[in-house]
Amino acid sequence: MMSRPWFRNLFLTSTDPYHHYLLPGNKFPRLSETDLLPLEQPVTGDEIKKAQFDIEAHKAPDPNGFHALFYQHLWETTGNNLIHLALSILSGHDFPEMFNDTFLVLIPKV
Repeated sequence: MMSRPWFRNLFLTSTDPYHHYLLPGNKFPRLSETDLLPLEQPVTGDEIKKAQFDIEAHKAPDPNGFHALFYQHLWETTGNNLIHLALSILSGHDFPEMFNDTFLVLIPKV
């Protein structure tokens, strides 16, 4: 039976970059240089639009989010702003603080 310190140490920060109990060693497949090239290319506005339109129309990111249909239907109005926001975040800029704002409404049970 393993002692408690072993489990406690399992989740502590370590200077050892390799943990044999977390990684299966060199069993991961490696991508060729040809396969890596497309992954290194910058994301384009067309790719962002395609991703938005690939979402089912009535799906939402969370219970209070806008359905994909909203953005799909109003793409002429919202598309450029969404593309600009996504490209900004993907290029390393911070998430706008307002993205973490939440309104909480308490509805009493009767």
